[in-house]
Amino acid sequence: MANIEEKVETLIFPKIKELGYELYDVEYSKEGKDYFLRIFIDSEKRNRFK
Repeated sequence: MANIEEKVETLIFPKIKELGYELYDVEYSKEGKDYFLRIFIDSEKRNRFK
């Protein structure tokens, strides 16, 4: 069975690619008593909002 990171990546990858971004990493980790889902994306496009 796929873990949470793999499931999230499968769900979000098509949309991220469609928007012109690159999925860098998906991380699901426990810190203290809480769990955090972090999604890292990147793009070659710089200073897009200037």
